[in-house]
Amino acid sequence: MPRKMRNSCLISALFFATHGVTLPHSVTDFEQKCASISKQLEIKDAQVKFSEFISANTNLSLPDNDPSCMQTSQFVTTDICRVALSVSTSSRSNTEVEVWLPDPKVWETKRRFAGTGNGGLGGCVWYPDMAYAAGMGFAVAGSDGVSTALILCAQLI
Repeated sequence: MPRKMRNSCLISALFFATHGVTLPHSVTDFEQKCASISKQLEIKDAQVKFSEFISANTNLSLPDNDPSCMQTSQFVTTDICRVALSVSTSSRSNTEVEVWLPDPKVWETKRRFAGTGNGGLGGCVWYPDMAYAAGMGFAVAGSDGVSTALILCAQLI
């Protein structure tokens, strides 16, 4: 898939999370809207596991992270809305995807997106890259395996 199309698909898929949700203009609204995403979001072949507000300067605990990833926490420097999904890639496999959305005030001024990787089939969401991109004001997505672009765009092609 051409890079330009892949990036467009990623950005579109990322904002499925906020489809029908008016972005707030205060941290309190941001927290409330973030929490409601998991109840409103429906993506074919995906289960939304949770959406949660993470405040700036939080040491995010990762208790469900696979032990082979060797990471139990990640320091997050900016307010984000963390959305986690499990996406079915076939009748017998799935991939875990996380999307970190910036505070709408940041998004309105920067409007940047980053997709993180993990070396192909690395098997882990690479949280240090997620945190770095989020800290720079990006909306960011990552997965524990195959290309996030291919997963999120499969239905758009």
